[in-house]
Amino acid sequence: MKIRWMIRRDLPEVMDIMRRSYVEPWSEDEVLACMRCKTTIGHVVESDDRVIGFMLFDFGKKAISIVLLAVHPEERRLGVGRLMVERVVGKLAVGRRTAVNLLACEKDLCAHLFLKACGFRVVKTFAGMYDNDTDGYLFSREYKEPAVKEESNATTH
Repeated sequence: MKIRWMIRRDLPEVMDIMRRSYVEPWSEDEVLACMRCKTTIGHVVESDDRVIGFMLFDFGKKAISIVLLAVHPEERRLGVGRLMVERVVGKLAVGRRTAVNLLACEKDLCAHLFLKACGFRVVKTFAGMYDNDTDGYLFSREYKEPAVKEESNATTH
């Protein structure tokens, strides 16, 4: 598996994954409009020359927002989603962007369990955000300083 920048040629596979993953998938025009934003980056995960996952994320002043993230149903539970999340989390730094955020529908239990397993927690609820008065949950994972390894004071003779 490798992660690379999303390009227009990836759109047919990205759209297929989105249709298989979202109850209300975006249109190709909506994805393209998002990709054209200066602060938005798209990545795909490839395996054997085929796209098996994708994400779009946006750089805000204080946080990175994952706008879309999906993995092909046949490739789920193999670490593809976690690989993408960790790529974004790796872009966090003290004094700059200190959190990764993602909005999920209250009914999307699979997304909730995945995000919790990736170290996210719910920080805000948006009442009636989706159709049928379904709430939205803002999940967030904050930057944590890397652990500093202590050097041994012992000397060898």
